Amino acid sequence: RRRRRRRRAMKLSEYEAIRGYLTALPCNVFPDMDALKASHPGVSLDTLVSIYSQESSRRIRGSHGRHVRGIEAHARRYLGGEDVFAIADAIDFPPCQLMRLLLEHLLCLGHKSVGPCLR
Repeated sequence: RRRRRRRRAMKLSEYEAIRGYLTALPCNVFPDMDALKASHPGVSLDTLVSIYSQESSRRIRGSHGRHVRGIEAHARRYLGGEDVFAIADAIDFPPCQLMRLLLEHLLCLGHKSVGPCLR
């Protein structure tokens, strides 16, 4: 007979503390999950990774439109010789996502054509 593990609901204050730590980091910095786990011992590593993934997606979705609208400026910087990683760090946006936007803009590619181009 199998024993069922009882799931414990996370307190909102604990979730907000974890979320606050994650959202304070720049997008190019992966959080120290060991330190986060040590400061929240009742929360599983899977849960912490899940919260991180949700917040990362939320951040990208929230700022994507702003970067689409500002792609002209980003493209000028890139064409001026600035490294895509430096630009991404400066605007707090993932370099891969920035490169996708740059390829769409500079090469007039459709959204679906960028993936094969990156491969």
